Amino acid sequence: GPAGGAVALLATALVPRNPRGAAARDGRTLYSVLEESVGSIADAFAHADPAAADLALTRLRRTQPLIDAWGASLDSAVAIARISPWVRRHLPELRRDGRRLRGADLAARHLRTLARRSDFLVRDGRARPELAELFAQLGSGIRRLGSVQDDAERAREAQAELSALAARLDPAVVLPGAAITEAAIVLLLRPLVVDLLD
Repeated sequence: GPAGGAVALLATALVPRNPRGAAARDGRTLYSVLEESVGSIADAFAHADPAAADLALTRLRRTQPLIDAWGASLDSAVAIARISPWVRRHLPELRRDGRRLRGADLAARHLRTLARRSDFLVRDGRARPELAELFAQLGSGIRRLGSVQDDAERAREAQAELSALAARLDPAVVLPGAAITEAAIVLLLRPLVVDLLD
């Protein structure tokens, strides 16, 4: 009835015009921690430094609450967009952000495995600059992803950088003659990059 309509109008008037703000902040925070973690793995391989690998693992263990927070803020933004005529136009971007969240969640899981393997590998005291360089490129792609928001040009740059990395992830190309433990790192990177590209 009229009272219900008035309540709906009032509720709509009180909701924020851009509920994506909180979700966007949560997304940037998660990407920032992923980027720092990848940087630590790159350092571990560049300097044969187990402490850097341990730091990556410590950072990656902090990602689950960040993933949960981004999911919650996205859910609430979608709920608002469904009832608010002003915010409804953001639904396609919110759905895209939902896909980005799923990709980042999967990437965080892959990265935990890679951090553990890097920790094990670098204990032999041998630097692995080729692997360090792959992780540095991944970190750069993640940094671009974290700054995408509504910038279509940045989104294209992030996709291009990660696509270029994915194309290189063949152990025979980047680590010819490498031991299986090192080749496995390259092979494990591929699904991670694909998840981020989704």
